[in-house]
Amino acid sequence: GSISQFFQYYILIASLPVSVAMAFGNLEEVSTLTSEHSLTIALAFSAVALVGLAVMGYISNLRHDAVLYARTINGLRKYFLERSGLGVREEARIRVLPRSVHFPRYLETSYFGFVIATFSIVDTFYASFGWSVFFTSKGTTHLWIWLGLMAVGIVLLHIGTYWLLARDREF
Repeated sequence: GSISQFFQYYILIASLPVSVAMAFGNLEEVSTLTSEHSLTIALAFSAVALVGLAVMGYISNLRHDAVLYARTINGLRKYFLERSGLGVREEARIRVLPRSVHFPRYLETSYFGFVIATFSIVDTFYASFGWSVFFTSKGTTHLWIWLGLMAVGIVLLHIGTYWLLARDREF
């Protein structure tokens, strides 16, 4: 529900710069615009990446709220099963759902890691593209090294943000 809706809004925001660039249509006009306004382009594309990081944080918190709810239900299930007076064998036969208040985990990479990876890739592309326009217009040497370092930093920022949010919820 909410997670997919916010992801759709993010896709809309992320597609906006490409749509604006395509509206110019003429490659010469786009080339002239990028050389004259390279810093503005870099900042605009970086803003899209920052919005992506914020949306990723919000979606992570929505997921963590769902985990908290599941843990609460598990705790209730545990409470009533412990007071039911059922033997181990009868309980094992009827109990299907978990009753651990430590499950599911807040930091979960096999399912939610793909969401984090998607945001990392898209946001890295936008920021890298924007700054490559800027650095190219300034004639910066070793462009790929700078862009590579920036890309690694952006990916680590996304992973670190998710890890910190999960850690905060866990403790």
